[in-house]
Amino acid sequence: MKNIFKVLSIAAIALVMASCNKDVPSKADVEKGFTPFKGGLPTLSISPNIVCDAVKGIAEATVTISGLDPNLDSLSVGILSCTDDKFATTKFTPVKNPKDGTVVMKAQVSANKTYYLKAVAATLAGSSYSDVVVVDVPDIPFWAKLPGDYAASAFVSDAYGDKYENNVISIYSDTSDPEHTCWIYGLDPYYQANQADFKYPEFFTVAATIDNDARTVTVAVKSQFKHYKGGLYSFAGFDTDHLKTATTYAPLVFKAESDDVLFREKAFATLKTNGDIDDAYEGGVKYTRK
Repeated sequence: MKNIFKVLSIAAIALVMASCNKDVPSKADVEKGFTPFKGGLPTLSISPNIVCDAVKGIAEATVTISGLDPNLDSLSVGILSCTDDKFATTKFTPVKNPKDGTVVMKAQVSANKTYYLKAVAATLAGSSYSDVVVVDVPDIPFWAKLPGDYAASAFVSDAYGDKYENNVISIYSDTSDPEHTCWIYGLDPYYQANQADFKYPEFFTVAATIDNDARTVTVAVKSQFKHYKGGLYSFAGFDTDHLKTATTYAPLVFKAESDDVLFREKAFATLKTNGDIDDAYEGGVKYTRK
């Protein structure tokens, strides 16, 4: 009986194994359920000539793409920007509708920092990269830093000995030429030209010239202001004897001591016929950004 039971057990195991082997799919059957990989990874080439705009926080890189197949799964093409060469933490800026050819990619950067840039084409099948380009992003230029509100320290008039407390001026960019011209709001003239009934207006706006290399802002004293209630007023008047004899007026100059401090040594200075500056109406004053 034991022998008969043993034979039956072996037969049953063989039958089960035969049934299992019959249900196992082949490699070909398995691969029928997957979409075959289409195309290959593209080649990316980046130009070392990077154009930076520190004001907008953008670095533009010219990248050439070759061999890109738009049917690649989850295709994403763009540029990586990072402040370390290991690209541990990166900012990715994608390109819309990427295709073969040359494209200008815009990377996100911050002023006054060194960045590492490389183009990338990422897919489910892998990623390809360009070489790494290093770029030193310049500081934001003076004309872009200049706009803002500034509070003046107390100062004393050279001519009258009067003390003036913290008046505030505001500097705005000129939309048509922000690199060379700005508008200053809040400067007060001491005289109104040729009008005896002058009522001291509260605020004035005047155009000023920017010198980015010297970091100065200059107002021509004979220029006219627009009063916020309407009308034109002269920055310096012609109502006193010593002003009547003046040839011209030295310009009012604001010198940037730092990114947050503007200094003017004198204001409303009269330039005599011999070229000497005299009759400064205000002494030195610092305007600190609020």
